[in-house]
Amino acid sequence: MATKFLTKNIFLNLSTALPQAPAFKPSLATLKVSRVCYTSSSRYSKGRNAAEESRGSRSGKVFASAKQDAGFNTDDITKRAEEDIKKTKETAQDLSDSAKGYADETKKKAEGAAASLGDKAKEVSARAGENAEAAKENIMGAAESAKEKAKEGGEKLAENVESAKESLKDAAESAVDKAKETGQKLKDAITGDGK
Repeated sequence: MATKFLTKNIFLNLSTALPQAPAFKPSLATLKVSRVCYTSSSRYSKGRNAAEESRGSRSGKVFASAKQDAGFNTDDITKRAEEDIKKTKETAQDLSDSAKGYADETKKKAEGAAASLGDKAKEVSARAGENAEAAKENIMGAAESAKEKAKEGGEKLAENVESAKESLKDAAESAVDKAKETGQKLKDAITGDGK
């Protein structure tokens, strides 16, 4: 994405740096190609060095004078292009620095969030451990309480059984005494000793 931006910027800056002279930029619509070819061996050179030899010709002089009239200076264009490239490099460096800064900030935020989640997980784990310990203590207390109540209930049951045994013994003795008494009264009544 950044390379596309840089490329566009360079081409736009270069196109604005070049002079806008319509005489040197023929459009495709106005350019007419002729199919007529003239051959003349005396005027034009042929071969490998034809371009170099033709520079000294009349067309080269016309181009040079037109270039001077239009203010077309390659040094100015080169300087402008270098300045534009330098500005583009600075912009790219600024963008790179800001991207690095953003990446660092994002990394720090992610690390902070991870640390916070870790701390919360530790807190939850600690609370769960405390709750488990409290539940264990409650269960142990309830079991101890049930054991004591069972022991007390057993003691009370033993006391109740003992007291019931004594009550039954007393009741039996009392019944035996009464039976003896009643038997004596019957005996006396039959024998007539009583009244």
